[in-house]
Amino acid sequence: HVDLRQKFITKPVYNALGKVMPAIGDTEREAIEAGTTWFETDLFSGRPDWEKFAHIQFSTLTDEEQAFLDNEV
Repeated sequence: HVDLRQKFITKPVYNALGKVMPAIGDTEREAIEAGTTWFETDLFSGRPDWEKFAHIQFSTLTDEEQAFLDNEV
């Protein structure tokens, strides 16, 4: 069933949409590749999991990035 669905529905629809949809821009591509939206989804759901937020591991800035923020911004 999956093969038939892919062959007769999914692939033709995907190909048709691919021809009419605008190309993805650099900004959109970077946003998509940056990660997931679980944070926003959780936050705006009205019932965020604060325990999950407490365990977020943030990346650290390089010395060059920190210097830019300290001196240029």
